[in-house]
Amino acid sequence: MEFRFDPWMLDVDVNATQHDYSKNDYSKEKQLNEELKKAMSFQQSRIFETLGVDPDKILVEKIPLEGSQNVYKFSFIVKGKLLTITNMQAAVYSDEKVFGPEILDHVEVVDIPEGGVMVYEMGNLALAFKHPGHTNEWNCGSVLGVGFIQI
Repeated sequence: MEFRFDPWMLDVDVNATQHDYSKNDYSKEKQLNEELKKAMSFQQSRIFETLGVDPDKILVEKIPLEGSQNVYKFSFIVKGKLLTITNMQAAVYSDEKVFGPEILDHVEVVDIPEGGVMVYEMGNLALAFKHPGHTNEWNCGSVLGVGFIQI
């Protein structure tokens, strides 16, 4: 199923993602997962459900800011592939030492002007998507989502 999180487009196998989370727990501190869920709006939390991600099993870190504010950084895996990447990602990924220029045959490159926003934003939530980096194969079957939410 295709999902658009501008500037990214993903092809996600929701059932395979749900299956992955039924077998794997990527979390380290369950209390942080609970805090993250409480900090998210209903609409923001629906992103996980729609993609097949179990928010109780994602990796969450708490980054303290000055004063009483915090940022939660979270990472999650979806089963599928990137259909679009940003021009900055293409410059890195297409390097011979990374994946090579042939990856550009498999994805559309979205041009982000200098100084442009390189995250998908929904209120105080910011998301970005990239290759998970655990393999040298471009079509590895997974996409890494990284998000931030300030509270």
